[in-house]
Amino acid sequence: MKASPLVVFVIVMVIGLPVLRKVGWVFSEALLYPSPIQIAVVLCMGWACLIAYLTRYLIEWQHLGTILKVVAYGAGGYVSIPNFGLFREDTVPADTNAKHTAISALPLPVYIIASVAFAFFIKVKRWG
Repeated sequence: MKASPLVVFVIVMVIGLPVLRKVGWVFSEALLYPSPIQIAVVLCMGWACLIAYLTRYLIEWQHLGTILKVVAYGAGGYVSIPNFGLFREDTVPADTNAKHTAISALPLPVYIIASVAFAFFIKVKRWG
């Protein structure tokens, strides 16, 4: 018996969203905030591209319909911001505010651009 794309999609979303959210927080605490802003920007762009690739892979692998594609891209946009919900904005020290703003604002536009590019260039063969 083969699982339907909807069931697989729901399972991936229920497991993947919290796991990737926690990975993003660890990534932020371990690499983004301690590193210089230039390196943090490059790492943010890499994170956003990775999430865009994983989202595209899920869509291609499961051959999702239009509504589930919108949900998948929305979930990817949410996860693409690695520090989302990690800090209260009013607790960020003034001297790190520029880096915090870059880490918060840069990944989503990069995710959107990468998602559009990957939609044209990435085709995944379905397993099975």
